[in-house]
Order: sequence, then structure tokens, then C-alpha cells
Amino acid sequence: MLRIFSLAICLLTLQSCQTSKLVASPKQMQLQKQFAETTAFKVKSNRAEPMTSTGMNALSNSGLRQRGSAIGSFDISLNSNHLTMNGTKVDVFLPFFGERQMGVGYNDDSGINYKGDIENLTVKFNEKRKQYSISFSMKNSTESFDVILELFQNLYTRIKIICSHRSNISYDGYAEALTESIEED
Repeated sequence: MLRIFSLAICLLTLQSCQTSKLVASPKQMQLQKQFAETTAFKVKSNRAEPMTSTGMNALSNSGLRQRGSAIGSFDISLNSNHLTMNGTKVDVFLPFFGERQMGVGYNDDSGINYKGDIENLTVKFNEKRKQYSISFSMKNSTESFDVILELFQNLYTRIKIICSHRSNISYDGYAEALTESIEED
């Protein structure tokens, strides 16, 4: 009897350890294709994942990080943030966690903030992963950014930003339909 009970517990434990796949609805798959083909959508991120470094380790050890965050993952769901694409125009307002690599001041903006035209836009579909990869470059007066946005079937997104003057960072979130166009300043 004890053997059967132990076997049942082991089987239940093994079954609970299997990976779960996020299932996308037909509407989400249709939106994924529409968003990628028109490059017109908005992303709201809920996690920022900076590159781990000695400085980030020191910050984590100091106890100054917010609740729900770890050394390499910050909860930004309550922060105002977005990446809005509309064709070859983009509006990016994302908080930045990490280190500056060059002696350029932050001015009034410590986050990644850009509004304007993008360059080198490419959209690729990975048939095996059923995911679009949208990449582009943007440049402001002090630094340049290479952006890779992965758009999955369930509209989950991963934004990877490679910065010229800062450590790299990525953001996890979800894509949604565009409700307004991008107005230039």
C-alpha cells in the first residue's frame, strides 16, 4: 500500500513538472500576423530585465530594489511605459535599469525615450516557433539603439535593446491594437 502511494506521489510530481505551452486563440494568431505585417501596434511591458553586472549586484545587495523584483528582473507593470509602432515611426518610453558605458549625462531623461523615424526595419517569421521578429534601429542626439522585438502567437512580446552608451536590456510584455497614431513633436 505504501509503495502504491509513493508511486502515485512520484507520478503526480513528475506530471506537474512538465512544461506548459501558452495556447493562443485564433483571434490572437490573426492579430499577431496583422501587427507584424502592418507594424502597427502598441506594447505595454510588465518586466524589465537588465544585463547583470557588478553594479546591479551591488544594488541588489543594498536592499534598495522594489518588491516583486530581483537582481535581473524588475516589475514595471505599474510604471508608465510603451513602445508604439506605426509603419516606420516609433514612440518609445521605457524605464532603464543598468549602467552607462560612456560619460554622457542623462540630461532630463534616464529612460529610453525616442519618438520619430526608424531605420533598417526588417520583419521575419520563424515557422518553427510561430513567432515574428521585428528589428530596427533608432538614433537620438547622443546614442543609438538596435531593437529586436519578438512577437509570439499569444501576443506576448520580448523587446531586446542593444544600446551604444548603456548596458543592454530587455522587456517582457504584451502587444495590443493601436488606438492612436504617433504624433511628432
